[in-house]
Formats: sequence, C-alpha cells, structure tokens
Amino acid sequence: MHHIPLAACCPVQKKSFYREFNCILGKCDGVADQNLIMELVKNKCLPCLYFGLVACPVNKSVINSLEFVLNGIIRKIFSLKMQYIS
Repeated sequence: MHHIPLAACCPVQKKSFYREFNCILGKCDGVADQNLIMELVKNKCLPCLYFGLVACPVNKSVINSLEFVLNGIIRKIFSLKMQYIS
C-alpha cells in the first residue's frame, strides 16, 4: 500500500480551511461577536484542516505548519499584531 506524504496533502487542506474562514469572515466580520466567529471556525474550518491527519504520520514540521495557520486566523479575528501566540 502506497502512502501519500502529508506534506503533499497539506496545501489542499490549508486552501479548504482558508476558503471556509474567508467565507465566515465575509459574512460575519464587523457584525458578529468574536466568540461566535471562533465557534464557527471550530465547527466549519477545523474539520477541513484536520481531514486526513489520522491516516498520515505527522512530524514536527507539519505540526508547526498547522499551528501557523491557526495562529494567523486567531490574530486576524482578535486584531492582534504580535508574531506568536502562546
């Protein structure tokens, strides 16, 4: 059985995640509460990002890449300017 490396799949997952996130922001930004936006991200966007992670081995660079995506949207939702969120 041939496995596709997760690094080859991540761009597709990130694209789907950002597409869903931009759709949410387009409809809710400036109108909805930040908590509501975070709940929508959790229910609509995270499944797109995490799809297939169970079937693939995940290394540190993949985890860092996924954390970067999540940190970016959190900074955007809460209008933060700092580079890293702990």
